[in-house]
Amino acid sequence: MDLTSYLSLFPGSTREHPRFMALAEALLRQVRDLQAAVDAIPAAFSLTGAVGAQLDAVAEAMRLSRADSPSGAAATDEQFRAFLLQKMWDWNRDGTNGGEQVL
Repeated sequence: MDLTSYLSLFPGSTREHPRFMALAEALLRQVRDLQAAVDAIPAAFSLTGAVGAQLDAVAEAMRLSRADSPSGAAATDEQFRAFLLQKMWDWNRDGTNGGEQVL
């Protein structure tokens, strides 16, 4: 979000007041920062992008934990991610020959 393009949308009469424009810029900066934080949430909690505690939160949503994996609680993120992907594949396959896919 380019702040100058948004600030240029204010009428000329308000742009003549530096305190008002400083307040508007501060508010727009907060909105921009909040939007960046909101945009980062899906990537942080996706199965392919999550690491550490985020990966545990994704697993918790699936009602699984690291202790459920074959490696136990000592599973690395890569091993745990593979386990979760396998579980999703197991839960979603339809049992037909054409429906078999390898993740």
